[in-house]
Amino acid sequence: MKSVEKIIIIAAVVIITGVAVFSGLEGEGTDMYKNRINAKRHELDRFMEYSGESPFEDRSSFQGLLYYSPNPDYKISAKFILIKEYTTTPITMNDGSTESYIRYAWVEFELGGKSHRLLVLKNRREWVTNQFFIAFTDLTSGTETYAGGRYLDVFLLEDNKITLDFNNAYNPYCVYNYNYICPIPPVENKLNIPIEAGEKLYIHDGS
Repeated sequence: MKSVEKIIIIAAVVIITGVAVFSGLEGEGTDMYKNRINAKRHELDRFMEYSGESPFEDRSSFQGLLYYSPNPDYKISAKFILIKEYTTTPITMNDGSTESYIRYAWVEFELGGKSHRLLVLKNRREWVTNQFFIAFTDLTSGTETYAGGRYLDVFLLEDNKITLDFNNAYNPYCVYNYNYICPIPPVENKLNIPIEAGEKLYIHDGS
């Protein structure tokens, strides 16, 4: 099976524009924001269809990933609360193995009239120092989105505040190719609301 290290390297190539995305939100109009999200998705489709690093083994019938329409309501300011004493935790992978991640912080935010928090993880092999990883499930998981959860990469810039943009939530590579090993969201990251933003479940031909 392909290792999680390979996933991290490839994903970093695809999402490295996240720093620019994160830093350019203030003062951006709704139409410009939606156009930028759609442009980023178009580039990701091109990567999936044409790159030699694509997780798709057979791209002859690839017609693009599926998404919710961009919705600025899912772009949320959140508190970034560092965990004072970092500890590692075993995260279960989709093949039943475990990988060790650092429990780095919590993010707290308001959405749907409720307060929520998510555990922020850090892979010790991650090369972008201010980039962190959130794996989560929500009330769309198993119906409109992948049952095993989705991922969100967040970037801490200053003042211990970040932007959670669920329009950038994406599927793990094991959704497209069963040979990939992917982390399963920890129990702390089960949201009790639907996150109708970001990537939807990819439907394989013949499934």
